[in-house]
Amino acid sequence: MNKRTIFGSIVILVFFLLVIWYYLTQDKPMLIRSDTILNLKREMLALNRMEAKEMGILTKSTVEIQEININSTKITIQGEVKYSGKTDLFNLVGDLKKQDDHIVVGELKDEKNNFIVLYNSFVLGKLDELPVYDFEKKYNSNTNLMCLYLLKKDSNDLTIMEWYNHNVEIDFEQNYLPASQEDTQMMWMLKLPMDL
Repeated sequence: MNKRTIFGSIVILVFFLLVIWYYLTQDKPMLIRSDTILNLKREMLALNRMEAKEMGILTKSTVEIQEININSTKITIQGEVKYSGKTDLFNLVGDLKKQDDHIVVGELKDEKNNFIVLYNSFVLGKLDELPVYDFEKKYNSNTNLMCLYLLKKDSNDLTIMEWYNHNVEIDFEQNYLPASQEDTQMMWMLKLPMDL
């Protein structure tokens, strides 16, 4: 081989290594499997997952979290919900509050005005005591959980996302978070529009 061929091969190899390095160092969206109940009505809240699936009102969906920023007591979550060939964007902003030693809740609004945020929480351990939707019950006392329940404004489609062992850093020991005034785990249903 001559020097030009060797030099050209090295340049191509370095180029590919730089491309691979760049790709690996970029923040990638987090894809979380979720369920969406289509055209939610109040009486559907009593259904379990299997009944909703048999009635044809439950569809698989994906929540793509593109960015989560936490700054002291403020939180921003950007992403999208995908199901039934549709994609709906969200930009959730609001305040973090401490419910107890194991639960931090987000009181959020969607700046894109596509969703009503019914519930958002970050839970550390003690999941067996919570009324979570619970896809597969694959957790133990050290498992952490992020819940996000989004109601689509124009269709009343309810997307339920529960992300086990997420990588969002929440400091449950800090006392600077204001206390939540309500038991949001049970109160999210009260945020549903009256005309459902």
